[in-house]
Amino acid sequence: MDGLQLVNEWLDHLHERGRSALTLDAYRRALDHFVTWNQAAYGESFDVGRVIPRDVEDWITRQRL
Repeated sequence: MDGLQLVNEWLDHLHERGRSALTLDAYRRALDHFVTWNQAAYGESFDVGRVIPRDVEDWITRQRL
């Protein structure tokens, strides 16, 4: 299963649990931004299986700058 399919399934799950469309849109934008940042930071295609907590921490830190 690829990363995009995982994201879509997760968002579908949240929708089924009653999350608002605005929340789901915000999550999708954040994930899109993370993937774009990750590819630029590491110079390779995004692979959700290689994401480690430090990657998320670095991304959050970068957003605060």
